[in-house]
Amino acid sequence: MYKTNLLPPELIPRPPLERKKLPLLIGTGLLLGLITCAGIWFLLQMYLMSLESQAIKAEALPLRQLAAKVSILQQERKEAEQAVKALSSLLVPAQSWSPLLRRIEACIPVDVWLTNIEITHEEKALTSASRAENSETQAKKVPEEEAVPLHPNTIIIKGKSRTFPSIGVFLRKLLELPFSTVILHDVQETKDTGELEFVIKAYPAFGGIKE
Repeated sequence: MYKTNLLPPELIPRPPLERKKLPLLIGTGLLLGLITCAGIWFLLQMYLMSLESQAIKAEALPLRQLAAKVSILQQERKEAEQAVKALSSLLVPAQSWSPLLRRIEACIPVDVWLTNIEITHEEKALTSASRAENSETQAKKVPEEEAVPLHPNTIIIKGKSRTFPSIGVFLRKLLELPFSTVILHDVQETKDTGELEFVIKAYPAFGGIKE
């Protein structure tokens, strides 16, 4: 027996959902849901990472400033150590030269008076051993910032006297001190007073005096 539906097409009831298509639709819905959740999770992670990056940058700024201050302090400490090293190299010779200067004072004749005493370094005053040591030091090419003042090896004595023999007596007494060489470098007579102005260079043995 045949059934005839005389209703128009828009009023004809649709057939119920087939059971075979139900799992496919469910799977498609779940897949779309997972993709949506994954996208939301990814965007959330990107947002959190951007916040963390900003926090790290904010924390890194004080650290960079601190590192710059530490670098400056290290440089100042290095300069201070070099200054102390240079000062020590000057103080030790000064302490060792003091006894010799007192002995020079004791050698001055009555009619001789000194106007200036200079302790300095002269290349010509180096002995052969000192020249070898100096050449070896220069060969090492010590950096400029680590260089220290050269050790004094010469005493320049300037003074005046009324007579030339008194200068000779002073030279003879200087030769009795621990000098390797004593040279009368210059003698001039002043026109106004007739006094003799002299310059004596004395070279201590081994470039300096060691107590």
